[in-house]
Amino acid sequence: YSGCPAEEYLQNLRGYQRAKEFDKMRRSDTQVIMCLSAVKNPIMSASWEVDAGEDTPEAKVQAEFIQHVLFNDMDQPWSRFVSEALSFIDFGHSVFEITNKVVLDHPKFGSYNGIRSLGWRSPKTILTFNLDEETGKLASISQWSNGDLSRSVDIPSQFLLVLNSRKEGSNYEGISWLRPCYGSYIRKATCLKLNAIGIEKFAVPTPLVKVPTGKEGTVDFESMIAALEVYT
Repeated sequence: YSGCPAEEYLQNLRGYQRAKEFDKMRRSDTQVIMCLSAVKNPIMSASWEVDAGEDTPEAKVQAEFIQHVLFNDMDQPWSRFVSEALSFIDFGHSVFEITNKVVLDHPKFGSYNGIRSLGWRSPKTILTFNLDEETGKLASISQWSNGDLSRSVDIPSQFLLVLNSRKEGSNYEGISWLRPCYGSYIRKATCLKLNAIGIEKFAVPTPLVKVPTGKEGTVDFESMIAALEVYT
């Protein structure tokens, strides 16, 4: 509906609100972050290289050029891109805006159009996925840009790199790996909160007073009774 997928039956897991919920899960739940780390760490620790498509001098030069652009020539390190790309596991999608740059007279590769950055666009800021009505393919995304001048920005798909988890049809949001854990997470968080309330309540001891002989019926005795009656 108007760029907002509505396949999720829980209202608070629709749109950018669901990204906020999944962000809470990965930041606050130790079991969630351990499972995510088990999936991501082997990929993060891998060695990355570009292989030539065929065994020719030209193909080897092209592979070396692509490796230079991706691993040495971007504003952010490749490891950061991999880390941000893997956030599609957390949120169901990971969106990047591609920014190019012109390099003139490089000592080895000459003049070329390279990549300045693959800028991650947080799922918590993506309002809608706008589709082409004829093809159903992604036409653009609308992103809420927060700052001194908050505004909505449309980024055309030709400048986007979109990674999805379990994408179905034209639903570019994908399905987060954390979605099946959400019910257990909510129940566990609720139980922990109630348990903490109970511990706080019953960990405070009940005050006991020993009345000295001869103090019954005195002003101090009446003050003590009044203090105990208002104790909570």
